[in-house]
Amino acid sequence: MTSVQNSAVPARVFDPFKLAATGDWIEGVADVAMLPRLAERLAADRTQTPIRWRIEGSLDSRSRPQLTLHLQGSIWLVCQRCLQPFAWTLEHTTSVLLARDEAELERLDVDEAEVVLATPRMNAQELVEDELVLTVPFAPRHAEDECPAPSVLKTEANRPFAALDRKLAGLGSSETKE
Repeated sequence: MTSVQNSAVPARVFDPFKLAATGDWIEGVADVAMLPRLAERLAADRTQTPIRWRIEGSLDSRSRPQLTLHLQGSIWLVCQRCLQPFAWTLEHTTSVLLARDEAELERLDVDEAEVVLATPRMNAQELVEDELVLTVPFAPRHAEDECPAPSVLKTEANRPFAALDRKLAGLGSSETKE
């Protein structure tokens, strides 16, 4: 297997069908702050670290061309619970089948596999951005036990159905006594 190394060139163009047929791969880094469709989802007051990516070509079990995309790194997002920035760790791998035209795209899409309409000149950075847009959570949050949200948010006064919970719990215990 041969490899094609990539520096951080933003518009890396490659032939996905050739990559799949030969089992080659390309890799690089993506500056998430420079990806327009992700910009509004990032924490504005943090320096973003680059995301490492790798695109491997292969054939699936039915000899159809596919790409496997690996993403690794961390992205600063804003927690929707406490509105504070946090580093979201990204370790993601996905495989997509390659379709040569719309008809093949529709046919392959029926198999419930992820499919992309590929051309002999695909832009790696756009493929990486597409996958990041699909992978980054729409409403990111710290883990429950890591969120610095004020504990007042967890008090009974802020739980509108707490009284109903108590009443239902009381009903359940009185029924079992009878």
